[in-house]
Amino acid sequence: MNFKYLNEIFLPVTNPKESSLWYKDKFGMNISMDDQTTQPNEIRLSFEKTSFILIKSSHLNSYTHIPFNFHTNAVRELHASLKNVGVVMTELTNDDNMLCCDFYDPDGNRIGLCEEQNESSNQIIEVGGVFLTVRNLAESIEWYKQNLGFHFHFFSATGGAGYIGATPEYVADLTINYAGVDHNSFESAWSRMALVETPSFNPLRHIPYNILSSNAMEDYDILQKKNVKLSKYYEEGNKVRFTFEDLDGNSIGIFGTSF
Repeated sequence: MNFKYLNEIFLPVTNPKESSLWYKDKFGMNISMDDQTTQPNEIRLSFEKTSFILIKSSHLNSYTHIPFNFHTNAVRELHASLKNVGVVMTELTNDDNMLCCDFYDPDGNRIGLCEEQNESSNQIIEVGGVFLTVRNLAESIEWYKQNLGFHFHFFSATGGAGYIGATPEYVADLTINYAGVDHNSFESAWSRMALVETPSFNPLRHIPYNILSSNAMEDYDILQKKNVKLSKYYEEGNKVRFTFEDLDGNSIGIFGTSF
């Protein structure tokens, strides 16, 4: 496969413009004005290093684990300031020696905050981990190994941070198992992607992210020969875009050059 890195992360919301202003006000994120003016259904928000895209949708994803988290230099200060302006927050928890909490955006999407010390002067450093919930972690690991050639490292977290259950509270004795995609599964850059198994599972209504490819057409042919379920591919100049469907029916986007 010709995967380079995780290119675009998507978060479905009911009103991208209103949500983008909320994220800018609460986290100081930059709003892509080009997306606001030419693509009102999609708005890109960015930090210093990474970004994600708000997608207009009347059918939001029903997550059983946070889709991604933000890494911050000062999680205690940020937790207090967000609570003071009325943002719904979970309590801080020490999750696998990392101080974490979650917040809810205007659409009820639950997103994580984790402390990571960095020389950046900004409180928010970047989009951190990106998580894809699966029904059976062992089976999904094998599927991604066989079909996409991914390699994994394994870790777990006890304390419930990230898991979205029936109530906003953490489940103190709950251990969640993860399979992080190793950087050597890609041509460059840290992948930040992880598969995660939770006590319940809901299929996603919208693709969670796009993976950039240096030869998307070749990747399409490889996956087709492996009988992976694929969408039709769409050509945009010398670029190709398509999605594949994983073992759990999650659609993942591939975007890149056609040669």
